[in-house]
Amino acid sequence: MALQTCVIAPDRVLWDGPIDEALFSATSGSLGVLEGHAPLLTALDIGPMRLRAGSWVSFAVMGGFATVQKGCLTVIVNEAYRGDELVLFSYVLDSFGFESFSALRSFVVLQYI
Repeated sequence: MALQTCVIAPDRVLWDGPIDEALFSATSGSLGVLEGHAPLLTALDIGPMRLRAGSWVSFAVMGGFATVQKGCLTVIVNEAYRGDELVLFSYVLDSFGFESFSALRSFVVLQYI
């Protein structure tokens, strides 16, 4: 059996499915969660989160909360990006001369309003 997991940001669901293991940065330190973990509620710090569902999937998390209850891990984040998205963002920023993701976002918003 696996740990049913859902990672939710204000604008989208980043993950919804079973995993074998989760690693993330809580405000009290690094934390790992496996199936059968005791019930838990913790605040998340800014930092990496990794989920193992066969292979590892990485995320950059900008704070939030995580809860474990009855075989389910729910992670609610303020903002987060998958590792593969960060590689794409880095390429776009470098290719088009944007200094930051905020500058790119401002450009896109101004172009399409």
